[in-house]
Amino acid sequence: MTALDEAIMNRPDTSKIVFYATAVLVVLGLVFAAGLHAGARQTLPYQAVKFVVNQVSEIWEERQTVLKTKPEHFLQPARYDGSGVTVNDVRDGDDDLIFLAGFFEDSNEMRLIRRNGDVVHRWPVSYFELFPDRDYFRTLPKSDWNVATHGALALPDGSVVVIFDYAGLAKVDKCGEVVWTLEHPAHHSLQRSETGGFWVPGRELIEVGDQPHAPFLEPPYYGETLLKVSDDGKIEETISMTEVFVKNDLLSVLTTTGSTSLSPLRRKYNEIGHLNKIEELPARLADDFPLFEEGDLLISMRDYNLVFVMDPDSHEIKWWQIGPWVRQHDPDYQEGGTITIFDNRRDTSDGAFLGGSHIVRVEPVTRRYEVIFGAEEAQQMYTEIRGLHAMRPNGGVLAVESQRGRIIEADATGRIVWEYINRYDDDEIAILTEAIVYEDEYFNVSNWDCE
Repeated sequence: MTALDEAIMNRPDTSKIVFYATAVLVVLGLVFAAGLHAGARQTLPYQAVKFVVNQVSEIWEERQTVLKTKPEHFLQPARYDGSGVTVNDVRDGDDDLIFLAGFFEDSNEMRLIRRNGDVVHRWPVSYFELFPDRDYFRTLPKSDWNVATHGALALPDGSVVVIFDYAGLAKVDKCGEVVWTLEHPAHHSLQRSETGGFWVPGRELIEVGDQPHAPFLEPPYYGETLLKVSDDGKIEETISMTEVFVKNDLLSVLTTTGSTSLSPLRRKYNEIGHLNKIEELPARLADDFPLFEEGDLLISMRDYNLVFVMDPDSHEIKWWQIGPWVRQHDPDYQEGGTITIFDNRRDTSDGAFLGGSHIVRVEPVTRRYEVIFGAEEAQQMYTEIRGLHAMRPNGGVLAVESQRGRIIEADATGRIVWEYINRYDDDEIAILTEAIVYEDEYFNVSNWDCE
């Protein structure tokens, strides 16, 4: 056999190569087509594979939280230097007590501190310990590191009422022992009522088959509610925000979503409006507001850039305004008949495009609007979500930059006179969700010791 004959005999059979390659391509094509069919038809194999992939992805994303190695949900990159109290120049403020809520070290906690940073008292709280039976929760948190506190206040006897965001409401005594719990998806804001109890934002799930609050709403969706909660932790009244908007002929606001359809929902289990604050008009300020009456509720709905005032009995909306604030939080009634608002000014450039968060003031009668803090370079702050403020008796302002773990207080001139940084490590901070200044005589506690 010549070398030529041997080469011819050993050369690849191109017809076989073409056959096998074609077969492989056909099989891959069939698999791809089957995948497309399964995805389009949402068949059982497709659902099973999708479930496994989603579970693996979720476990991977949550690995540090699940393994308790790092509380990722509570941490953000540090933007400021220092730790704890970094500025303390408040005149006659040595007796003040500052109540804080957020994530400290490795747990959700409330703290009571002095102006110099000394800790007077601590209330560590665990959702899993306070709510051992969690069957009411549709989407169960995997650990205490998956649910944040959002809304808290201290009572004169040293007890604390606290919201676990979209998970429950609880009251603990001075030493952290449970007084009562409310198994309901409360969230964001906790305000005392002069008639007793608390006003709290809530949420209701309207499932497929349930009667929606308006015919154009297609379940499943989450409706926002106002809850009146008694001093012993019972829901006394529930007001549907969707029904309020329908009753007040404000479908134009309710459906302001950018969608061409009337429905304000874009995906399953969406929420309507994102209610984030309820405040009751106190008797001492009622005469300052000619449009309103004592007890009227000041309400913020973030996703509509909307602030409005409602009669809690008749559900009449007496005043409303959209903007110029953007994704705002925490509107408050003020002396002189004005309303102040924490204007987050949320954007996709970490605050750079709109210039950061501001504290603003609006007059309901004239709708005159002004920025009272945050516009100056030395006052720069930004939190894309959450955020709180309180006007101080001296004309200054206290602001909570929640997602940057920072609290600042400015005097009447806008100069920062107190600052607190909730540092977690060299590179990150832990979030803060509440800050309230109490005068020393607010508490009737003679001894904070719990031993």
